[in-house]
Amino acid sequence: MDSPDHLKLVFQDFRDEIDANNDRRERLIKASRDITSLSKKTIFLLHRCVLEAESLDEKQVYVKAANKGYQKLKEVQSIYATLKSELEGDKFWQYERQVSPGLQEYIEALSFAYYLEHGSLIPFAEVQKSISDSSGNPVSPPQDDLTQHTLIRDAVFSSDSL
Repeated sequence: MDSPDHLKLVFQDFRDEIDANNDRRERLIKASRDITSLSKKTIFLLHRCVLEAESLDEKQVYVKAANKGYQKLKEVQSIYATLKSELEGDKFWQYERQVSPGLQEYIEALSFAYYLEHGSLIPFAEVQKSISDSSGNPVSPPQDDLTQHTLIRDAVFSSDSL
């Protein structure tokens, strides 16, 4: 039979693991909120740049707005870079609900900037590349989830033409 001290150590390990999971969850929620906020600000920036432009060359206005948007989205990309270790392996799926809202908003902002610059929807590979580290490894999330969010984005954009 186990001694009380041994059981105490086992439960301390459980407590430490639960505390670590809760701390990670809170960090991811905060990061997702920051990503959502920055992405929304980027979308508003893009709208303002287009609406306030006085140039006659519409394409030039759109490209300039897109470049400002890309600059703003670099802040989001740096947040994703810090999250890489938090979401490695199966951890992404464990915390998918915490990071998904920020990811969706980021893809929307990135898609809008890309659309202004190119006049078309952003390819999946470009979305994935935008949240990859310098080695080309996706910082977050796995491809299947990006596919899901890309489909959501495509549905939103295609509803414009209805």
